[in-house]
Formats: sequence, C-alpha cells, structure tokens
Amino acid sequence: MSIIRTIWSLNFQHEFYKDGRSRDFSVKPTFTTQKMLDGKRWQYRTDDDSLDLVSSDATPQIEKSLHFSVYVKNTDFFHFTDINPENGKIFWFGCDNDVVQTEQLRLVGRRFSYQYKHTDHKILLVIHDTTGTEVLRSQGVYTGGFLEFKPELPVSKTGRFIVKVLKGKRTLSEEQIFVDSDLSSRRVFGVIELLPQRFESQINLKVPFESKKESWRFYFISKTENEDVLVLKDESKPVEGNRYSTTGFKLCERPVENNLGGSEVSCFETGYLDKDQKFIPQLIPAFEENKRSLTLYRYSKAIHKVQPPQKYKYKRSRRSSRDDDDDDEREDYFNYRCIERKYWDRRLKKHLIPKRKKIYIDYWLRKKGTKVIEDVQNPSMRQIKKEVYIYI
Repeated sequence: MSIIRTIWSLNFQHEFYKDGRSRDFSVKPTFTTQKMLDGKRWQYRTDDDSLDLVSSDATPQIEKSLHFSVYVKNTDFFHFTDINPENGKIFWFGCDNDVVQTEQLRLVGRRFSYQYKHTDHKILLVIHDTTGTEVLRSQGVYTGGFLEFKPELPVSKTGRFIVKVLKGKRTLSEEQIFVDSDLSSRRVFGVIELLPQRFESQINLKVPFESKKESWRFYFISKTENEDVLVLKDESKPVEGNRYSTTGFKLCERPVENNLGGSEVSCFETGYLDKDQKFIPQLIPAFEENKRSLTLYRYSKAIHKVQPPQKYKYKRSRRSSRDDDDDDEREDYFNYRCIERKYWDRRLKKHLIPKRKKIYIDYWLRKKGTKVIEDVQNPSMRQIKKEVYIYI
C-alpha cells in the first residue's frame, strides 16, 4: 500500500514579520512542469508561505528540472525588504538537495535580442544548456556601435541557459538567462528551480529575506513662533518582544527650508556623535510592530514677566515706630521679594519641567516619507531616508 507523503518543502521567511513567515508570494508551476507532475502523478501544495511536493512513490526522483514561477502579491514588499532587483531580471532560486542558491537572471522568450558593444563581425553568440551542450550559434549585425544578435531557440527549449560571446576561441562575455515565452510576458518576481535529484528523505528548505535598514528623520513643525528647545529621546527598554534597539537622535545643524506651512521647523535624524564629535548616521531595520517610547521634550527658555498682584495683604505682628515713608519702603521691598519667589515657583512649575508629547511611529507612517537619494558621482550608491512630518 502506497503512502502519500511530502518529499520536498520550501518556506519563505522574512525578519520583518514577528512570526518570521513571509506571506507575500504566490507560487505556480510552469506549463512544462505541470505536465511533468501530471505524468508522475505528483501533486504540489501551496500555503501562505510554503510550497510542498507530495508523492506516493517509494523512492521518488526527478530527471529534469522543475520550475515554479513566483509572484509578489503584497505591493509593499519592496518598501520593507532589503532587496534591489535589476531592471529586466528576475530572481532565480536554485534548489539542489539541501542548498538554495540565489541569483538574478535575465528573463527572455525563445525569440530575443542580445546586444554586445563591438565592431568585429566575426564575433559569434553561442548558447549552451546547463550541461554544456551547445544549443545554438548566431551571428550579429552591426547597428549603431553594437552587434545585435537575434537568436531563436526551439519551442521545446525552456529553462536556464548560458550565453557566451566568442571571438575565435576566446570568451568575451558570459551570462546566464532564463528562457520561457509564457513567463516573459508577465510580471514575475522569480523562478524556483528544483534541480534533478533523488528524494531519499524529506527535504525542507528556507528562503530568507532581510528587512530594509534606513535612517529616520523627524520634522517637528510649530505653528506658532516660540523659543522652545526640543529634545527627542528613545525611552524604550530591552524587554521581551521589543526587537528595536535603543536609537539616538541628533538635531540637524543644517538649515531647514521653511516651506512646510509652519513658523519654525526642527529636524532630528537618527545617529550619534563619535569621539571626534563627528555625526554617524544610525540605520534602523523595519519591523512589523510599531516602534514606541519615542518622547518629545519641549523646554521653554522664554522669560515671562510676572505682573505684581493688584492687592497684597501684608500682616505684621508689631507696628514699627518708623514714619509712613519708611513703612511704604519696607512694604514695597517685601512685596518685591515675594513676587521674585513667586516667579521662581511659577517657573519651576511651568517652564523648567518640559511639556512631553508621546510619539508613536509605525511602518505605514514611515513608508509615506520614503525618499531615495542618488549619488551623482556614483549612481549605484543609493541612500534610503525616511522622513516624518509632525505638527506640534
């Protein structure tokens, strides 16, 4: 009696989520793979974060690679994931026994165009499969400083291939591509390739993703002109369930353009000062749960004048024998000392003790303020900054 069992399993994991399970993808087999599964009477099962292969064979094995297309169903996935997909390429997840390899490959149909910058007409484009067998040779046409090749693969050829540009026996360029005419017209995130292997026991694989790390900026906009001193502190404690580390904030010394609809604008940026008093930005990873315990302190340094009371009752146990002028002078002096003491009491109660405002920053608020700053001298260097605007 044959027993149906899971022979292979792949799980998507992401540190952004509290439980570590990434439910951002949908997985489907390609047309060729579906025919192979039907011929073997195997089944595939997809969950929110996993892909399973089920078989009833005693010693199941695959002779040709199986391919599954991966689609992103959560549009916010790229906002909180440390990933940088190249234009025109997809992610390839190669599963060989208990190892998962990740690369970015160019996705093309069986008819595609390939350009190489060269002027020699003797250069050839040679396509090999993964076993090293030559599949096709193509000669290019010189147009506008490039040699353009237009190879056409047979209909039965799908999967991963190696493209080489040869000049005689010398290899000028080499690149891996993934050929599938059906997937080339779709918005595919990646392809899972299960390489030929034998399943003696159940294989469990994991594809991890890391959270994007960014520097945060907070703009506090005051609608009224004041001379308050603002201090932003992170008062979080290392308790169980808090994955955020304690963050330092520094007031930006560079001027802020006052075009945000407020009278005064104060900017804080995550970072700290080193021994040489140099500002070092601090990058914060994105997590699903909110980052709390951010407190804004407002210190008022404006000096408020205290008006003397209209009536002040001065009681004395004994009547002095001085004249009336001396009595008025003593009474004014006493009033002045009491007013001065009252001023300090009032200052302690309302001005030296800061007015605190709790700020709760979650991911959805940070996402709206995303700005990508590109370096002009080096376009490949991109710095992600999060900006949050708060009116106080």
